[in-house]
Amino acid sequence: MDKDNRQFQRVEMEEIVEVRFLPGSSPARSKNYSNQPHYLKAKNISKEGMCLETPEFFIPNQIFKLDFRSIHNGQAQAYASVVWSERNACGLRFIKPGELLDELVREEKTPG
Repeated sequence: MDKDNRQFQRVEMEEIVEVRFLPGSSPARSKNYSNQPHYLKAKNISKEGMCLETPEFFIPNQIFKLDFRSIHNGQAQAYASVVWSERNACGLRFIKPGELLDELVREEKTPG
């Protein structure tokens, strides 16, 4: 999306985020699935989502649990789904609790 058309301002960020596939989402159902965390560097963040540096492509609509730990001993968790993925980066959209339930129900109904 063009920077000028964004609804929310992006803030540059260089924190490491712990990323895990959410049990029940599509990749978690594959036989190669492992719930080992990925430790990825955040590039930027907004109220709506964030961009992560990635070593691999992620599948659109994959759902992740994100753990943020700051150097000031703060901690926060969020859930997000993949909006886009390209070489070395992916964009995530934060999911509100009600939307998370809807996403999991939709995933359960999808054959796979």
